[in-house]
Amino acid sequence: MAKDTEVSVFERHVEKGVLAICVLLLVYALSHWVSSSPRLVKVPGPLGIGDEVVSPMEADDRLLQAAEAIRRRIDDVEVVEPDLPNWPEEFAMLRREPFTGLTCCDFGLPYKPLTGGGSGVGPTFEPPTLADMEKIVPAPSKPAVWAGWELPRTEDASDMLVGRLAVVFPWGELVRAWNEKLRNTRIPLQLAVIRVRVFRRERTPEGQWGEAKEIRGDRIQLVDQEGNPVDVPKIPQYKKGENLKQVRDAIEALLNPVWQKHILQPEYPEVYWPAGNQYVSWRWHIPQNAVTEMSTAMKIDPKSIAPRTPVEDPRRIVAPPPTIRRTPRSPVRQPDPRRMMPEEFGPPPGAMLPRPPVSTVRRPRQPVTRVPLPGKKADEKRPEGITIPQLPSLEQQRAAGTVLIVVHDTGLESMKYYQYSIQVELVNPLLTYEKELAENQQPDALVTSVSSPRSEWSEAVFIPTATEFFLVGSARDRQVTVRVFAQSLGQRVSTTFEVVAGRAIGWDRSVTVNDPRTGETIDRKVNFGTGSVAVNVEYDRKVYVEGIRNFAAELLYLDAKGRLRTRDLITDRGSPRYRKLLDEAR
Repeated sequence: MAKDTEVSVFERHVEKGVLAICVLLLVYALSHWVSSSPRLVKVPGPLGIGDEVVSPMEADDRLLQAAEAIRRRIDDVEVVEPDLPNWPEEFAMLRREPFTGLTCCDFGLPYKPLTGGGSGVGPTFEPPTLADMEKIVPAPSKPAVWAGWELPRTEDASDMLVGRLAVVFPWGELVRAWNEKLRNTRIPLQLAVIRVRVFRRERTPEGQWGEAKEIRGDRIQLVDQEGNPVDVPKIPQYKKGENLKQVRDAIEALLNPVWQKHILQPEYPEVYWPAGNQYVSWRWHIPQNAVTEMSTAMKIDPKSIAPRTPVEDPRRIVAPPPTIRRTPRSPVRQPDPRRMMPEEFGPPPGAMLPRPPVSTVRRPRQPVTRVPLPGKKADEKRPEGITIPQLPSLEQQRAAGTVLIVVHDTGLESMKYYQYSIQVELVNPLLTYEKELAENQQPDALVTSVSSPRSEWSEAVFIPTATEFFLVGSARDRQVTVRVFAQSLGQRVSTTFEVVAGRAIGWDRSVTVNDPRTGETIDRKVNFGTGSVAVNVEYDRKVYVEGIRNFAAELLYLDAKGRLRTRDLITDRGSPRYRKLLDEAR
């Protein structure tokens, strides 16, 4: 018999309670999200000024109209450039000639002179001597050298032997040292390079280094606006006040960045790049150094380059116009110069002040049209296959504390070893300031220049010949085959010759080369003469390669200097130099 089970009131009505709670939640959601939804929203007015109330459907369109109206108002604002005085130039002029045009009047009674032999009023400072200033000039770094054959972009289009030097000068170290010496004087620091002295020596046949000789590097001639050649400004000999203005004008002209770059980093004609069949910058062959490592490099892809249009005269650069000295005015209140120069450069020298402040008003953006320069393409593609460093500007190099010095030496001879050393000649910082020096030091203000110590000698660099030959084949009729490599129009060319005892190795022969001037392929007669003469041929000469004995042909010959030498077939075929030249000739 089943047992009756009693059910409580809560159990009988629990589902009704849950249903009631769900109904209440539904009513709350409907009242919160539907009945209370906004029917109007506030948006900016059509001109971006004021507010208006619209329906949510129209809000997006009104917001877009207001944004466009605000944009048009911004674009229509006329940018007005404020006429700001050239404070740096005024400050530099006043530092050079602070009391010009002023009249001092004193209506008081003279002070009673000090008695008793006191120590004086205020601290006393000793001005620096010329020896002190020259002693702290740092030496340039050890030269890095590249040497080889190049075809510069000139009218005659002839191959040249070129030695290219890259030297780093510690500019920031010199600025800090000289500023420290001049800190308690009224002498402004005008740091200018007069010239770079290059010394070269060659190794004698006995293996000793010969006497060092000063050379002059090659560079592009600077011309004026009319095309007349001009030279670097020369500072005349100072004659204690007689030619003060003339000397200071020459120093100020020499401080022009164009002249300083021409002295430190002279330009050189573009050189021919055979793989791309075009001329590229000489920086392709600049040795690596601290300045090129912080520069950006461009790469050139031979397939993406179109032939360049020849320039009228690739060996000319327009020189800067003459410097015009302004008439000094009465002193006016100047901004704090310490805020106008980096701290590491110390007090602001007259020629090293920063550019005047520019307007901070935002200009509407305008499209930029790039106009190609003569002989170059706009937005030129960077080559892939060779790397050309893009050097920082001279101002950027000075700010970084290191300045690059470049020398192009075109007076080399093949089959010789060379070494280089560099010395920098600068304007004497005490020149024309004899009144700021003690009486016994005033002759220091008459000396025009000071020089840095010489740099270390560079590593020995060997200059290869234009022609080289390798033994590449042999026959049983007492003759051998040699491959001769030569240089023609900036390109490596090669051909083979059959040589017997008593015959010269290499002679004139026509080969196919690219003409850099037209970009076309031509047949050109090339001198493959090596200056060597075959003496004897052996076929069973023992040659050991990695400990294994082999028999190969051997050529005995006299080189261009009359020395008896030998070459064997196995060694020449496996030579890395032979494979490198063969790849270049292809």
